[in-house]
Amino acid sequence: MSRWLTRFPLRLAMPVALLLLGTLLLGGFWWMHWQQSRDDELAHARTQAGRSVEQVQGIVAEELARGALPQVQRLIAAVSVDPGVRRLLLVTPQGEVLAANRLAWVGRPLAGLGGMAGVLDSAAARSALSAQRLEYGQAGDGVIRVLAGVLQSATPGQLRSAKPALLVYELDISDRLAASRALAFERALESFLLLALAAAALHYAFFRTLARRSHALDRVLQRIADGEFGLQPELSGRDEFATLARRVGWLSTRLATMRDAVDEREQALRAASASYRALFDNSPDGLVAFRRDGSAVLANQVATRLLGGMAAPAIRFDALGLPGEVWDAFCAGPGGVRELESRLATGCEVELTLINALAGEAAVLWCRLHDLTAERAAQTGQRLARRVFEDAGEGIFIADATGQLIDANPSFAAMAGCAPALLHGEMLDALFDPAGLAARVDGSGHWHGQVSLRHGGGRPTPPLHLSLAASLDAQGRLTHYIGLASDITEQVAAERRLQQIADHDALTGLLSRPAFKRELDLRLARSAHGRIAFVDLNRFKQINDALGHSVGDAVLREVAQRLRDALPAGGLAARQGGDEFLLALPEFDDEDGSRWAGALAHALEAVIHVEGRYHLNLSCSVGFARWPEDGTDADTLIRHADITMYFAKAAGPGRYEVFAPEMRAQMERRARVEAALHEALAAGQFSLFVQPQRALGSGRTCGAELLLRWQHPELGQVSPAEFIPLAEDSGLITVIGAWVLQQGCQLAAAWREQGWRGSVSVNVSALQLRSAPLIEQVDRALLASALPAEALTIELTESVLMDDVDATADVLAALARRGVRIAIDDFGTGYSSLAYLQRLPLHELKIDRAFVCGIGVDGHSEAIIETVLAMAGTLGMETVAEGVETAAQAAFLAKLGCDAIQGYWLARPMPVAEFPRWLAAAPAYST
Repeated sequence: MSRWLTRFPLRLAMPVALLLLGTLLLGGFWWMHWQQSRDDELAHARTQAGRSVEQVQGIVAEELARGALPQVQRLIAAVSVDPGVRRLLLVTPQGEVLAANRLAWVGRPLAGLGGMAGVLDSAAARSALSAQRLEYGQAGDGVIRVLAGVLQSATPGQLRSAKPALLVYELDISDRLAASRALAFERALESFLLLALAAAALHYAFFRTLARRSHALDRVLQRIADGEFGLQPELSGRDEFATLARRVGWLSTRLATMRDAVDEREQALRAASASYRALFDNSPDGLVAFRRDGSAVLANQVATRLLGGMAAPAIRFDALGLPGEVWDAFCAGPGGVRELESRLATGCEVELTLINALAGEAAVLWCRLHDLTAERAAQTGQRLARRVFEDAGEGIFIADATGQLIDANPSFAAMAGCAPALLHGEMLDALFDPAGLAARVDGSGHWHGQVSLRHGGGRPTPPLHLSLAASLDAQGRLTHYIGLASDITEQVAAERRLQQIADHDALTGLLSRPAFKRELDLRLARSAHGRIAFVDLNRFKQINDALGHSVGDAVLREVAQRLRDALPAGGLAARQGGDEFLLALPEFDDEDGSRWAGALAHALEAVIHVEGRYHLNLSCSVGFARWPEDGTDADTLIRHADITMYFAKAAGPGRYEVFAPEMRAQMERRARVEAALHEALAAGQFSLFVQPQRALGSGRTCGAELLLRWQHPELGQVSPAEFIPLAEDSGLITVIGAWVLQQGCQLAAAWREQGWRGSVSVNVSALQLRSAPLIEQVDRALLASALPAEALTIELTESVLMDDVDATADVLAALARRGVRIAIDDFGTGYSSLAYLQRLPLHELKIDRAFVCGIGVDGHSEAIIETVLAMAGTLGMETVAEGVETAAQAAFLAKLGCDAIQGYWLARPMPVAEFPRWLAAAPAYST
């Protein structure tokens, strides 16, 4: 039974067992109760039957004694009214039925009635007849049979008869027994239902308590079986489950501790294995483990590379290039280490280290292959590097991380004016001016710039261009500084000459406009108040045209001198261009300003004597602008003074005006032009003109500069000088520039198809150069037109180039890599550093027309042109002179080696449609 119960869960087995046991007990109880009830019913029925028989016995005896048999029949019939009476018979000893509860039985033999055979022969019947007592028996299940003897008289008047009769009484109590049995069954069923409810309650209690606790414990055990050690079953109490839960928790903790210990050991083993493997795989030397038979067990990547790609187990000992006897001797000998050199089949020279571990647990022979090829190549490289270091024409030095010199080559020592040994130990800060060079090395690890040496024993040292680089170790720590110094004496001298040229007007010696703007910006930063004057000479153009440029130049030089003389202390004078001048003045009150303006007008109106033959009178118009009232930057002040000068000129000769707000009509014009500019391209108002360039050597038309023109229906012809700055300010220059590039490339491609192989020049502004789409625009224009890149020249002014040299260099380098030519326009009017020019991929210099106009009349201009041509030749650049108006100018330029010219002497700007006809009809100019 217990084994059978173990097949089911406890929550089911216990209630089912209880139910089965209760059912068995209830069955036994019901059986006993039923037997007791049956016995009680039978006893009660016997008592009842006995009483009934005794009553009937006496009455029947009396009636028989009187011979009233009918009366006996009626009595029997009356007594048989009780439904429990089955039979009530009066039978003679011979078996004849004298009276019966059923008339049909009267007169019939007793044996003929069902179930009555053998009754008279029974001992009970004989006893009842003879002893005249009641005999009880059963006539079937639930039928009580009572036999009683009754005396019957033989003759009337006798009290007793010698012949007894047998009274048979059968009482059927089967219904009562069935009712009793049913009642017992109902009580047993009620008890069974109560027992079933108790079993269900027990099942629920087990499920809510024991089963739930067992489930909780089972879940914890399942998680522990899944590897979740360290769990603690949350079972409270003091029962067996709680005790088992505590033991499970202790076991889980022990398992967790054991697992952690195993994990730590495994991790340590893995880490050690990984470390050894990493050392093996990442060793700078080749490592191979050989068996005793000479085959390889392991080989790292370095060994595989040195052995020509062979990997274990394909590697054999003979691949090391050693004789077999070396292997045999080393294997046979005691454990030890041996070092050899060998040349492998791959040509690598290696140092071999053999370690005999054949007697150990590993039972291998280790071989280390150290590649000597790189070391010997490095030694050769070091010798060559030292030779270069010693023989280099540039000065080279090395300093440690503190900035102390540890080595210097002879060239650097010569620059310092001492022996190399004397420089050892010198600090960079003590050696160079400016100091703090090491601190200037930026995040990229480099610095370069112009420096001078403080050494030299009192002798002057040359200016140097120094490139200083930081040397870092593998961890990124500074170890050394490496310096490369170049003598730039000639370059500095050339830059100073160019700076002098750029900062001063070649004709008058006054400041140039860019230099004036720089100085003015400095004054604006230093001085709270001041004013500038824009001076324009009246009638100068007529004098210049009538008397010639030489007279005009003499007049301009005299005017410049008078302006110098008229300047108050601290004033500045500059030539704006042509017959226009700029003056920077300290602050005046209105009265002092009027007196000074009058004195200036009087000085300029004085007669100018030229060449002893001409006595000329001039007047001027002056416009004043003050700061900060009229502007806080140089461009704004010059623009306002220029506007004011036009108001003074309109008022008449010799007048001056001070800028006032009502003069902003010029600004309105600017706004109107700018508004119209936004629609000009879409409206088709732009057109292109072209001015040819002629090669002085061959006489062929080698190039053409594209010039943008704007014809507005209301504003008329708008000057590029007016709308180009507005296009730059509004950002439209990128769109307009892209259109010019596209149109120019298409025109050039068309002209090439017609047989012309010249280059087309397109001007690019500063904003275009700094915009990202420029390179993309050039690529699209070249691709769309199929024009070779070398047939396109991009022209930029000096100021654009110098605005942001690094960014400019990147853009120009990208264009140059595509084959596009780069030209500097108006060269000589700005300030260009030769060092910067050397960094830019330039192909062409265009000499400004201001210098060309001075040919034959101004030796200073001619000297500038000669210097520029010589410099261009040194830098490997071609030259184009702009503004050539006479054959004499062209001849002078050809004599000095200028490559090409451009100007009115050759051709005026013309619509692009006329250019092919001009090419066909152009005369061959002779220089």
